[in-house]
Amino acid sequence: MTGQQMQLADYLSANNIMPSAFATQVGVDKSTVSRWLDGSLRPGWESLKRIAKCTGGQVTANDFVVGQEPIPNLTGVPENPAAAAAE
Repeated sequence: MTGQQMQLADYLSANNIMPSAFATQVGVDKSTVSRWLDGSLRPGWESLKRIAKCTGGQVTANDFVVGQEPIPNLTGVPENPAAAAAE
């Protein structure tokens, strides 16, 4: 699924990653990841950077925004690595 943008739940499922294991990778408590997944909490900027890095850019800040304008990519990780590589 490299180069494809997706929501965090889809990413975890597609890659057989448990939320608790992802929490360890990102450096947050597993309850924090659960709250991200159920939409009751949005990640902060530092967490968004770590999420993008840990998912290879497949999950970005825009994946946590519903019904709002997209957030600019501030992570330094290309949102579409395949397109970035072609440039």
